[in-house]
Amino acid sequence: MNAGLRRAVPEDAPALAALAAEAFVAAFGHLYRPEDLAAFLAEERTVEAYREHLHDPRTRIALAENGGDLAGY
Repeated sequence: MNAGLRRAVPEDAPALAALAAEAFVAAFGHLYRPEDLAAFLAEERTVEAYREHLHDPRTRIALAENGGDLAGY
């Protein structure tokens, strides 16, 4: 099994945004009205939002991978 941690790079933004949205909905989605959840995801869990984070030198995101697949961050 090939598992490990590494620092995220801007090219990881699509996979990171998808995992972040999926995880947020799974953990907290039931607490929000559908339109509020959709608005949050459209603003905070987008590829563009993660690209901005990854270009910010004050932000570091570590990725956990398992077999080449993103497993967590």
